[in-house]
Amino acid sequence: MQITQIGTVQQYKSDVAFKTLVEGVNDNLYFIPKYQRKFRWKIEQVQELARSLVRGYPIPPIYAYRNSDGQLEILDGQQRVMSLFFYYIGKFIDIQKASAVDYRKMDIEHMKYQEALEKNFNLIKMHTYLENEEETEAKTEISYNRLSVELRRKVDYTTITVVELRWDTMGERITDIQRIFENLNSRGTKLSPQEIRNGVYNCPFYDMLRTVNMENNAWKRIRGRESDKEEDMEMLLRLCTVEKNVAYKKGEFIINNYHSKYSDWMDEFSESSLKMSDAEIERYKLVLEDFFARFQLGKVLGLQKALIESMFVVIEKANLEVHITDEVVNAILNDSRYKDSSRQGMVQKGKMNERWKGTYEVLSKYAS
Repeated sequence: MQITQIGTVQQYKSDVAFKTLVEGVNDNLYFIPKYQRKFRWKIEQVQELARSLVRGYPIPPIYAYRNSDGQLEILDGQQRVMSLFFYYIGKFIDIQKASAVDYRKMDIEHMKYQEALEKNFNLIKMHTYLENEEETEAKTEISYNRLSVELRRKVDYTTITVVELRWDTMGERITDIQRIFENLNSRGTKLSPQEIRNGVYNCPFYDMLRTVNMENNAWKRIRGRESDKEEDMEMLLRLCTVEKNVAYKKGEFIINNYHSKYSDWMDEFSESSLKMSDAEIERYKLVLEDFFARFQLGKVLGLQKALIESMFVVIEKANLEVHITDEVVNAILNDSRYKDSSRQGMVQKGKMNERWKGTYEVLSKYAS
């Protein structure tokens, strides 16, 4: 084991045998946290990584830290780790038309990881082949369970570098993990802004957002299918951001702490969420649930961000009692004031205010 230190972070580098790694995943010794992005690799990418493994090509390092349960929590490399595990068990998730798989909601307590996968997903057999140099020769199957004894032994003992990060104090760890996650995940497949936030601001408030996103049936009926890039989570964060920073006084919507970029506004709010009390988090949860309960739609609305935000601001800040029906939604979308402020530059303060005022005029006609 090689030990190096950079600032306050100590890096413990270990060469872990392939079989030790994948069996550790199955025994939940390696843990993929909820803030990690969904699994996006296609079966072809999984098979290509398996070919690299069999050929003895280097596998990029995996970065992790040990959590309070003694598990190695993966900061970077979860797509590779899961791909190696799929190769080991010879199965892959039948994702059909989905472009990403969210296995983070699995309950893995008291069961092996493979058992949890089989319980939650339809797994299909996966066969992996090597192309032979001569086109006339048949492909060579290198699926793990079809390897010769000699080749399997070689693969089993092929090592992958695992870098375990350690800190002297908990305060240093929390701060550094946020920065490290963002730095490590800035390479490879580009993450969406919300996917980065999910890792950078891993805290009880974000746990609440995840719970609402996955379990609130009224919200699920509004948004439709889960977003592959966490845009549904970002919508919930957006609503909480305006809940904190927007007020309504004497017919005017007052916007606080806005610096021209909506993403910066949400980042600033996310930073403050790290210090939220349980009572504050519960209040935001109740505000979201109250808003979603007002929807009585006959069809999925989808993530129409400006529309959902406008209705939320007006209802929650101007205290309008109104049920949101298809008729109400169409009336807002056809309102000239709303339409004019929903075009180019729609996140400018002036445009936001105009959009909310137009929405207020429409909703006032339907309020009880």
